[in-house]
Amino acid sequence: MPKANLYNMAGEQVGEVELSEAVFGIEPNEVVLHAAIKNHLANCRQGTQSALTKGEVSYTTAKPWRQKGTGRARAGYKGSPVWTHGGVAFAPKPRSYRYTMNRKEKRIALKSALPRARSSWWTVSTSTRSRRRPAFLCLRSSAPRTP
Repeated sequence: MPKANLYNMAGEQVGEVELSEAVFGIEPNEVVLHAAIKNHLANCRQGTQSALTKGEVSYTTAKPWRQKGTGRARAGYKGSPVWTHGGVAFAPKPRSYRYTMNRKEKRIALKSALPRARSSWWTVSTSTRSRRRPAFLCLRSSAPRTP
């Protein structure tokens, strides 16, 4: 069964805690963990990117020149995407990138992330801040985080 060191608030080791084999003893599922990270990043996106399409650009709708006889290419209006300062063809519009993962996938992803986090820099700490709750367990970093 996996174990973690137990520290008091002064940073002194006061014992060890046995961790649940059902959570910390599983083989990490990299595919589901990757899907959970992608889901989180997609849900964080604002989705506010926007540009004007050819129908939203403010230009006259009159033809710049007649259809035949000038020797130039056909042109319908100045707001066309092929013209300078014209609209954008298939312009991005505000939308939501949010999607949900299945509950079981979320659970497996969390269980896959916890052993990796524990082995790298998590330790268990105790505190006696409150008289009503004499001790509680919290996770804190035992090594400095690097960005």
